[in-house]
Amino acid sequence: MTIDICQEVVRGGFMIAAAGFAAWLGLKVFLRQKEFDLVKQRYLEGAVDVIAAHHEEVQGIVCHNWARCLHVLMAFRDERDSFNLEELNRGFLELDSSKFHAIAHHRLQRLVGSQVFWEAYQLALVFAVNAKVKATKEIPERIRLKITTNKISADIAQVVEKDIELVQKLDADSHKFAALSRELEVIAGTLETEDMKFKNILVFRNKPGIKASVERLEKEFVDELKPVRDPAHNRPMQSTAGSGG
Repeated sequence: MTIDICQEVVRGGFMIAAAGFAAWLGLKVFLRQKEFDLVKQRYLEGAVDVIAAHHEEVQGIVCHNWARCLHVLMAFRDERDSFNLEELNRGFLELDSSKFHAIAHHRLQRLVGSQVFWEAYQLALVFAVNAKVKATKEIPERIRLKITTNKISADIAQVVEKDIELVQKLDADSHKFAALSRELEVIAGTLETEDMKFKNILVFRNKPGIKASVERLEKEFVDELKPVRDPAHNRPMQSTAGSGG
């Protein structure tokens, strides 16, 4: 009788211990998965995805305004003096260049160990602003002046031909920034397949695929970034007046 009671106590103790261990293990797995999810939420959804979405939006506006400007030029060429001036103010999209998403970029820079994504993003924004001015302001204003004044001596065919070349160059130059979208997708794809803890964030940059992505972006924009990074390039020339003797 006493032996049976002892066996039941021991068996009960093992069951309680097993249940406690299972609960502890389940909690540990839950907390680990929760940390994995938080890392992805912060660095994928709160950084890479934010930057990629805004970059795509900006480039979409550039593409839309390019196409709209080309359409206006074609209409002006075909309709000539009967062209409706109201078309010069229709169909273009506004570009908000005040969004920099600094926090998202700070997280991405910490993740990849380089500021090249931030620099390429800035180059893309500058290009988009300049392209918008040309496509929505300068070219339409040239058409307006040609129709309403005598300030432009070139004939309509010459004006249109020159501006079509300008618009086509804008389109060709915009393709360069697809590299930023591709490399952001590389970062996102790697993050999606990684179960990473916060303490491993600084190790992420050492992955071969991430290093290669940074190197490709550096190579793609090497000419554009050199004057930005080189202080000597932007240093004002010192006057030599009065230095002779």
